[in-house]
Amino acid sequence: MDDSGCQAGNEWPIREAKPSGQWRAGVAAALLVSVLLAGWRAATLWAAPPAQQEPVQVSLVEWAIEMPTELAAGPVTFEVTNNGRVRHNFEIEGQGIEAVLEENLQPGETMSLEAELTPGEYRVYCPVEDHAAQGMELTLTVIEQE
Repeated sequence: MDDSGCQAGNEWPIREAKPSGQWRAGVAAALLVSVLLAGWRAATLWAAPPAQQEPVQVSLVEWAIEMPTELAAGPVTFEVTNNGRVRHNFEIEGQGIEAVLEENLQPGETMSLEAELTPGEYRVYCPVEDHAAQGMELTLTVIEQE
């Protein structure tokens, strides 16, 4: 090697390549981001899906509504069946919600009603004629999901 740093027969000096401090920081940052993204992706793949409630079965008979009187808050689908001998309907009111089946159910018919329930109390009743006054009415309590 001569005074210029060149080996005999070479025109260019040979220098040992060393990574700079910025290069190391960039690689470390890229590695950290990759690890975080991989962990986030794994967590989303293995996380349990949000709990979906089964449809709430509702039976309308003369002169009662048979269904649970306590439900968890969230989206609820009521599957309402008229198991009686006369026409009935299903209505829920409370917490700013008023939902009713689109039409009365004839004996043996089933229809679904969806509602987003928040914690609190709701009045559930049959709005046909005086059916509520004859006993087709109850209070539904909606509690916070655990």
